[in-house]
Amino acid sequence: MSHPLSRVVDRIDPDARYTASDLAAMLGIAKTNVNSLALGGLLPGGVWETISERGGRRRAWQGIHGGASNVP
Repeated sequence: MSHPLSRVVDRIDPDARYTASDLAAMLGIAKTNVNSLALGGLLPGGVWETISERGGRRRAWQGIHGGASNVP
């Protein structure tokens, strides 16, 4: 089985920041599936970002320098 990002690695900007929603759209899968991939360790390097003053958070990845660096 190939890495989930292997089919879109050519579209990943090394300097861009990607959220689970961004990756879901790029891969054509549901955001919950991206979260499952992250929890399963297939998308390492994600960091939690605060998105609201009330403490809302989301996971984000930094292009090739983040979780995508291990894509074959």
